[in-house]
Amino acid sequence: MFHDPNDQEFQESMKYLALPTEEKIKLRSQPFDAKKACWVPDPKESFIAAEIESTKDDQVTVKTCKGEVWIFDYYKFFVNIQNFFI
Repeated sequence: MFHDPNDQEFQESMKYLALPTEEKIKLRSQPFDAKKACWVPDPKESFIAAEIESTKDDQVTVKTCKGEVWIFDYYKFFVNIQNFFI
């Protein structure tokens, strides 16, 4: 099924289905280290992105958008490698 890109209804729905080009470029240009990027649990948002700062035994210190926290090693989940197109 093909849609007319000038259709008002189509343009309105694409705001929710696709990212603008500027935002895609911004997301693709961010540095990414697969060994440091992880997800950590958050009480309000389920999981948030974090970067591993250091490890000691079974404790990991991570830096999130909410500050630096430490968690147990088994609570972190690595982020998939960014080999997909956004």
